Amino acid sequence: MIRACLVAGLLTASVASPRLVAAEPASPSAPVAAEPASPSAPVATDATSVAKPAGTTVAVAVNSPLSWFDGSFGGSVYLGFKGRHAIRGNFARYNAPSYLIGSLIEVASNGEASGPSSHRFIDASVGYMVFPRRLWSGPLLEAAVMFRRPMGFGGYGGINEYLEDTRVVAARVLVGWSWCITERMFASIAVGGSRGIEWGVERTAQALDTLMPHTRAISRTASSAEGFLRIGRVFEL
Repeated sequence: MIRACLVAGLLTASVASPRLVAAEPASPSAPVAAEPASPSAPVATDATSVAKPAGTTVAVAVNSPLSWFDGSFGGSVYLGFKGRHAIRGNFARYNAPSYLIGSLIEVASNGEASGPSSHRFIDASVGYMVFPRRLWSGPLLEAAVMFRRPMGFGGYGGINEYLEDTRVVAARVLVGWSWCITERMFASIAVGGSRGIEWGVERTAQALDTLMPHTRAISRTASSAEGFLRIGRVFEL
């Protein structure tokens, strides 16, 4: 009788113990299956942020449309990056200031003024811009390399009429301010100066001293006040 009880107890233990062994692996299976699913969302977000960095934008801007009626046009293309920096390519065609303003500038720089004159300029430049606050908003600084093609003529009634055809390469520094008009629109204004070298020729149809045509070479330092007004739109890359 005692032997039969021992045998029955051993059989019961051998049947019950596998249940415990089989049940134990089932408990960690749920956490193991759930853990790999949790990091999948952050991985997709990181890949998106790397492929499209914040603040990488392109902007296109032009001068005031009111200036177009005077034959003056200026356009700029910006590549903004890192939220506060931009590269600006600029092209402009414009007329010189009025005769009165031009004469005052000439007197201040040379001590004398010539007769009525007219100048037209073509500019092309590439500059590096910094926006200390953020792109397209707040103060701005620009350092640029500029190429300029001035063409000027003037004189008095056929006497001492001249034509200047020169080229200028200069460094330009500008300081200004930019306003965000809307989420995509901005307006900027900046002033500064440039300094470089100018070379070319001056042709006089009838010189005052000889009353004969005269041509002379020009090679000089060129300094000028600079500035721009731009109204633009921003595009996300």
